[in-house]
Amino acid sequence: MASSTRRGGTYRAALTHPGFRWLTLGSTVSELGDLLYVVALAAVVFDRTASAAWVTGAVVVRMLPLVILPPLAGALAERVDRRRLLLAANAVMALLAAGMAVATAAGSPVLVVILLATAVNAASTVVGPAVAGLVPTVVPERDLAAANAVTGSLSAMAVVVGPAAGAVLLLLGSPATAFALNAATFVVAFVCLLALRSHAPATGTTAAPAASSSPTPDEEVQASEAPEAMSTTGVARLLLTDSTLAVAVSSVIAACFTFGATSVLFVVVSLELLGTGTAGAGYLLAAAGAGGLVGAPLASRIAAGTAVGRAVVACVALSALCLLLLAVAPGIVVGCALALLLGGAYLITEVLMVTLLQRHLPTGLLGRASGLIDSAAFASILLGSLLSGVVVELAGVRWALVVVAVLPLLAAVAATPTAAALDRASRARVEALAPRTRILAGVDALTGASPAALERLAEAAAEERVAAGAVVVREGDAAVDVFVVVEGALAVSTTATTPGEPDVPELGPQSCFGEIGLLHARPRTATVTALVPCTLLRLPGNLLLEVVRGDDALETAVGLLATTRLRRTHPTGPLKTRVG
Repeated sequence: MASSTRRGGTYRAALTHPGFRWLTLGSTVSELGDLLYVVALAAVVFDRTASAAWVTGAVVVRMLPLVILPPLAGALAERVDRRRLLLAANAVMALLAAGMAVATAAGSPVLVVILLATAVNAASTVVGPAVAGLVPTVVPERDLAAANAVTGSLSAMAVVVGPAAGAVLLLLGSPATAFALNAATFVVAFVCLLALRSHAPATGTTAAPAASSSPTPDEEVQASEAPEAMSTTGVARLLLTDSTLAVAVSSVIAACFTFGATSVLFVVVSLELLGTGTAGAGYLLAAAGAGGLVGAPLASRIAAGTAVGRAVVACVALSALCLLLLAVAPGIVVGCALALLLGGAYLITEVLMVTLLQRHLPTGLLGRASGLIDSAAFASILLGSLLSGVVVELAGVRWALVVVAVLPLLAAVAATPTAAALDRASRARVEALAPRTRILAGVDALTGASPAALERLAEAAAEERVAAGAVVVREGDAAVDVFVVVEGALAVSTTATTPGEPDVPELGPQSCFGEIGLLHARPRTATVTALVPCTLLRLPGNLLLEVVRGDDALETAVGLLATTRLRRTHPTGPLKTRVG
């Protein structure tokens, strides 16, 4: 089977998924346009006002929606179709960017251009939560970290290419041209999204099982634990109280604080310490972007291990230490080397945080969680840039580097014990789940599933012992869960079979059953009865669908098994698969 031979977790593996390719292409082109127009906006504001204060004010005003709106945008991304939301957002941003081009060319007041830019940022706040929720639906578990690393690499490339392209456009054309080109990137993103095929409903939850006259206990439990039932406050509390998520979120906020400070300190360091003028700031920024390109492949490898907690904390400490060492850098070469390390550490922190978020939260919570984190991250970036600017004015650039670096270093030191405990717990968890994951790995329908996916299923599985003669599932009941046989033998019977047809084979160890009703959106199609005392693993149906969804090979394997069995027991019945 293809899924068993293809090596997952690589860039190439992540890019084999068409939905991810379209999503990434659209996002990257749009991000390039954003970075390109930021340079043009600063040029317009300074040209019209000749005031650095106006430029600073424009940056602050433009960032306010990024601090305030993401929690609301995240909630919206969970309540509407994410693909349609991205289409609408890119259409609105294209119109607003075109308006900036027209306003600039017509000589409109600079405040109009700033407000239009602020509106573009407001519309963009839905992009992060929507994309965060879409990625797990178009990429299987085994390629999730690699997909996030691909996204991070392309973002790092955009950081290098975008501002440079903006500067070239200003030399060859005008700010209005840059704004028009930004509008065009949103149109390209819109077209890419039209080609995107998502495997998930808007809310990130699966369709409901086939209805029966009254809900089963399994259905009642699932309804009570539905992700959409949790409030935004509850999601925020979860991010703060869950140890794994808290370490990841606090680390990325600390890293964003350092990143925000670089927007001011790179310029001042280049002017006052390295003597390379404003061009040196561009070199440092480009080096940081290149560091992201180098760090992204490492991030996917780290995410596959059991030392993610300490790796995240170490990257926060490394980025802060690089900023601190800029105070004594002897020249631009060393300065760029430090910026390279800083950019790589920042990118690894971000990729690991996003991957942990996607692995630990149901897709129904990803929108709000991503929105809350985006809000805190942008606030941290803004705080880092403002604090560094104030300290530079009061005490000079070297003290600014010290102050800005010490804060995330202290945060990293404080988080180290928790991160180490999480890594120990992660190793213990893997070892404890090993017997179950070995059983699940031997199930034909799960061939090719990643270790992380198998561990999720193993952790959620409930072990059940049934006596000989007990009915495990009954034909006509609502299909909620899937079962895997650990020990014993079970018989399959159905009212649809006719005399003379071959019997349905018995189910033995490492066989699964119950998937037909789940995948084909119908009640149970057969009755399964224990022939001898049996030990079973009950797998939550919604979780199984979430694991299968987006992995074409795994989806094919599970779907083929279900279809083959359904044709055997119901040769004339309609087939309606709902994995996708």
